[in-house]
Amino acid sequence: MSVAILRGTINCYISSYAKYCKDVNVLSSYAKYCKDVSELSSYAKYCKDVSVLSSYAKYCKDVSVLSSYAKYCKDVSELSSYAKYCKDVSVLSSYAKYCKDVSELSSYAKYCKDVSLFSSYAKYCKDVSVLSSYAKYCKDVSVLSSYAKYFKNVSVLSSYAKYCKDVSELSSYAKYCKDVSVFSSYAKYCKDVSVLSSYAKYCKDVSELSSYAKYCKDVSVFSSYAKHCKNVSVLSSYSKYCKDVSVLSSYA
Repeated sequence: MSVAILRGTINCYISSYAKYCKDVNVLSSYAKYCKDVSELSSYAKYCKDVSVLSSYAKYCKDVSVLSSYAKYCKDVSELSSYAKYCKDVSVLSSYAKYCKDVSELSSYAKYCKDVSLFSSYAKYCKDVSVLSSYAKYCKDVSVLSSYAKYFKNVSVLSSYAKYCKDVSELSSYAKYCKDVSVFSSYAKYCKDVSVLSSYAKYCKDVSELSSYAKYCKDVSVFSSYAKHCKNVSVLSSYSKYCKDVSVLSSYA
């Protein structure tokens, strides 16, 4: 009997054995002959050996199989090699709970546009460059809000501003951000005097100062507004709160 015919016969037997065999060592030795995804899939439920699961991966493109591998495998290098085959968000999501390696999380990101998944990555990842690359896909304010505590990059804070209406968030951004164009867009949402006060030293735009005035009762802030502001209705509303003669003099 020729080698080719013998090999074909062996493969045929291997396939028919699979449905009866529960012995991991035997299943492991089958793997090197078997390229049939449906077979590999049925092996998976019996096999807990990572080295075997690893050798399956190069043949298997079936997401449901990759997904069931994940629950047995804690080896980051293994998870990494699965990623190149798998675009299923639910699978990437289950990888995340095992993986603490920022470079791994970073390589997942290029496949995944799912906001709920970005959110679960955030708790493991402190790498600003990774958080930064998430930002361009994510429009969910609650997610942007949870990124904020890791992130000090002004250009990113600036792009958050247009989505975020939560005053407490805007207030915490303010201490990192000195960009007047960003302050300007914050102003319409922010009622916190201490934040408005810190804006004042950067902002020379009268229309901005005017809109701040209706929220702010702090004399030291009024005083610094006064030298920039020529709007009578605004100056008039300052006067009822201001007891500083030098400021009143300039109002006159």
